[in-house]
Amino acid sequence: RISASTHGLPTHSRTRSCHANIPWYLKPAVPAFFNLLNSSMRWASLVYVAASVAEMLISGMELVLSVCATRLVRGRKITWVRWVGVLVVTLGIILVGVFDTNNVADGETNDESTVNKQIIGILLILGQSVMSVIQDLTEEVFMQETAFPPPLLVGMEGAYGIVIALILYFPIAPLLGENPSDVATSLSEGNVIGLAIGWTLLVTVTGIFNIAATAVTSSMTRNVWKNMRTLLVWIMGLILFYATGSSELGEGWYIPGSFFILLSYGVMCVGIFIYYGKGARAT
Repeated sequence: RISASTHGLPTHSRTRSCHANIPWYLKPAVPAFFNLLNSSMRWASLVYVAASVAEMLISGMELVLSVCATRLVRGRKITWVRWVGVLVVTLGIILVGVFDTNNVADGETNDESTVNKQIIGILLILGQSVMSVIQDLTEEVFMQETAFPPPLLVGMEGAYGIVIALILYFPIAPLLGENPSDVATSLSEGNVIGLAIGWTLLVTVTGIFNIAATAVTSSMTRNVWKNMRTLLVWIMGLILFYATGSSELGEGWYIPGSFFILLSYGVMCVGIFIYYGKGARAT
């Protein structure tokens, strides 16, 4: 049996009635559906927003939303110190969004359509974060209240995800101007197949670790530590940009906009420290 984090949870489960009548083999379909929506919005947002900024907004929003959701849905008690941390992270999110929009407006392309695309990207990130929190919460509930093994949940979630994606893809793709036969042709190329296999293996491994972390802690804790990968993504984006000179592969450093975004990220990190450092010791 999984040793789960039950700190702050009420004795009586608020969610048992929601999943008690769902057969075990259908439970993974629930997080799989929200994972599909989450992934679609996430990758679409990267068309409009730089990867590092997207990571900042996603990590921050998921932390704030997961804390609120686990309090409302599962009834987990949150100390006042952790609420302070959540408020500081929220302030950081707002600053990142504002400064990044201004950064884009002051960058190489200073037109209204670019700023509008930036706003579209931020809205997609907000929708992605909501879907991700619902996915994380359902995974947490299934593993902690029904002792669903994490590896089995990952495997079945992936299988359901493929089935749901195929059902939705063929009627939706033509509406987006995409021809399924052209996609099938491109997938037959050797380099694309190798990339797809490698990406699948990478997602599988990270998915197992993510779900295992949720099983032994909580979706809140998992979303706290997601913030730590943001800096690495930003550094890699800068390296790719200045190594290749292509804004499609990386992102440049704008003055003073990028400094303001870095400052905003620092505010988020302070909120994370308050939440996870000070909050863990508060009563």
